[in-house]
Amino acid sequence: MEKLMSKELLKHIGESTAYSAKGHFKTADIRRITTYIYIVVNIVFAVMAISGLFTQLWIQLLSIASLIASILLLISETHGGLGICSRHTKFGNLYLELHNDTYSEFLKESRDQQNVEKLQERLNKLNKTERPNINLGGRHWAKYAIEKSGEMTKWWK
Repeated sequence: MEKLMSKELLKHIGESTAYSAKGHFKTADIRRITTYIYIVVNIVFAVMAISGLFTQLWIQLLSIASLIASILLLISETHGGLGICSRHTKFGNLYLELHNDTYSEFLKESRDQQNVEKLQERLNKLNKTERPNINLGGRHWAKYAIEKSGEMTKWWK
């Protein structure tokens, strides 16, 4: 009975760590992508506006779009900027390491209950640590990556 309970606990830890790791990685990716988009939009639209190839109305529209991209970039930077990406990556790696350790324990013929409890303690400690939030886009992208794209083996199912 205890062997079955530890196997179920390992599955729970495995699923939890997989989604957490992937969520942190995808949130960091989204943050990087949006920052680069803001910069590219800002530069491209500014160059297009001063090129003289457009009418006054188009120049105003391009300038407005460039201003909006600048404001969004400024907001993004005041909320951690690309530094937050390294924090997400750090926590993604911690969850992934725990995920891999859990999988290794899951594959063993005979599981040591103390090892399973240590893995649970590591998960609890990691979950209590102050870490950046996984945004909604990161959650959905992580779920898609795991369930539809097959970026991870779903051994816990």
